[in-house]
Amino acid sequence: MMFSILLAILACSLGGALGGFVLARPDQAAIRIAAGPWGEEAGRVQARVIGAMLLVSHGATAAFLGYAPALGSAMALTLSFLWFGAAAGHGLSMARGQASERVNLWMALAEIGMAALLLAPFLRLGHAAARSINYL
Repeated sequence: MMFSILLAILACSLGGALGGFVLARPDQAAIRIAAGPWGEEAGRVQARVIGAMLLVSHGATAAFLGYAPALGSAMALTLSFLWFGAAAGHGLSMARGQASERVNLWMALAEIGMAALLLAPFLRLGHAAARSINYL
């Protein structure tokens, strides 16, 4: 198995663990995610929804990376866009001066790291596929 796929599976494990944590402790996540404008109960519901999304999407991607690497790498590419988008959201918050710049910076760096790990197999397999059809 390629090293880039192992790194992406590690990133999927981290993302899935984060989703599992949010499912198990929605109260702690609701404080950070959605409790503000919707109230406490709606915040817990939103936290559970986000936790389930993270758990299922990263779990399915890890499974496909192991069983069908070409399909799994495309799924990992999609997840990397999700993590890059989250980092962009933290960048926008920093630009607007919202919340703590230090927290936003560290979260954005962690999200960029996750995105890079998830992007690795797509770049590797995409290059190999292009080479096999004499494109590169």
